[in-house]
Formats: sequence, C-alpha cells, structure tokens
Amino acid sequence: MHSISHPNMARFFGDMSGQFEGSITRSIRYFVEAGDKIKKSQINRLAETRMFSALSDGGERYRAKDLFEPSKDNIALGLRVLNWPESLWESRSREAQFIFRLGLIEVRYVYD
Repeated sequence: MHSISHPNMARFFGDMSGQFEGSITRSIRYFVEAGDKIKKSQINRLAETRMFSALSDGGERYRAKDLFEPSKDNIALGLRVLNWPESLWESRSREAQFIFRLGLIEVRYVYD
C-alpha cells in the first residue's frame, strides 16, 4: 500500500451523503492506513458519524458506539451488532481496533 500524507476527509464526508454500502470496509482501511495523520477532531467527527449499518437491520445507519462487535456471543444475545463481512472481521485486526477507537462496544457482560 502507498503512504497517505494527508487524509482526504472532505471526500469521505461528501460520500456520506449518498449510499456507499460495500465500501465501508475500504473506507476503514483508508483511515487505518492514514494512521496518526488523522487529527483528533477528525476522529471525533468520525465517531459521531452514522456510517455503520447493523446486522439484520434494514439499512439504518449508526455510530460505532451504538453497535456491538459482531461476535458470535453478541449475535446470539440478539444485540445490535455491526454489519461487517464475517470473513473479514477479526477483533485484533487494525481495522477492528480503529472501529473500537470510534466507540464500537466489544463485550456485553451479563450478571446473575
């Protein structure tokens, strides 16, 4: 991959006005590649942007902090989980760590 000297956030937020189903994974990879070149204010804006869809949830968009990690346990509990291609989700991947940084909820604890 090539190095990103300055992330083009305006282009991303411009794309947010339309449907871009299927490219959210590419967008997250772009942000991961940009790494520390993304300003804190841009991270905060991404965290507040409703850009993610939930598994089995008719196309509504959510912030990362409104969704749970798409783990088998969270799915079995019937929680609203991130819609992410199952074959691509790895909780230790750089992409997952970035989404956790945006607020994705990793674990749901249930107490007796």
